Amino acid sequence: MDMKKYDKALEIISQMTDAERMSLTLIVAAKMTKWLSVEISNVRFDQSRHEVQNLASPSE
Repeated sequence: MDMKKYDKALEIISQMTDAERMSLTLIVAAKMTKWLSVEISNVRFDQSRHEVQNLASPSE
């Protein structure tokens, strides 16, 4: 991350009220939760697909 952007973000956050900071924290947490759920779904999908491929292949 560009240090100027980082410094600007810190400046903005330092000027926020506690309520605004809490709202920002909740927004970030919600976005991270959504990202994690998508990642977990992708992993589960990959595992399911792998298991189906194993079932479809002839066993020796």
